Amino acid sequence: MRACGALLLLAGCAREVHQYPHVWPQAFQARDCASLLGTYENEGEGSGLRKESLVGILDFERLRARERPARWVGLSMPAGGLLEVRDPVGRLRFVAERGEFGCDQGTLRVWYSDGGAGDVGVAWGWVTVDLTKDADGWLVVRIDEKSLALLGYVIPAHISGTRWYRFRPTAP
Repeated sequence: MRACGALLLLAGCAREVHQYPHVWPQAFQARDCASLLGTYENEGEGSGLRKESLVGILDFERLRARERPARWVGLSMPAGGLLEVRDPVGRLRFVAERGEFGCDQGTLRVWYSDGGAGDVGVAWGWVTVDLTKDADGWLVVRIDEKSLALLGYVIPAHISGTRWYRFRPTAP
């Protein structure tokens, strides 16, 4: 019984929620997801101290080892049910039929989940990225993250949060 009590005391829970910054132009629902397609600067403004790249967000940080970050990122739908994210280095593709993205009343929504075991424990994570525009035509990105972990395969942890970013439209 003491072991269970100690385990509960060691269990971690962290939540970081950023509200939409009041100094940014109002975000609004786009008329459709096609109006969100275009080319944007890769580095954007964030709701917190952390800077982020658009390709880093949409690639779910799998390509962190890139030698040079891209200056721009293009969003397109070359075929029905296919979302393409491209930069000078390459492209990523998301397929609606596989549940990787969808459009909901003018908000483009991209989903990702992953999990596995490593040297320090086991973890599972879920990310939802919502894209829309603001009154100035910038791409607004809302990230919702949730993860569960067993640190050292024993100590449970739950981490979640919401962050906002915006990216200026540009030409490639």
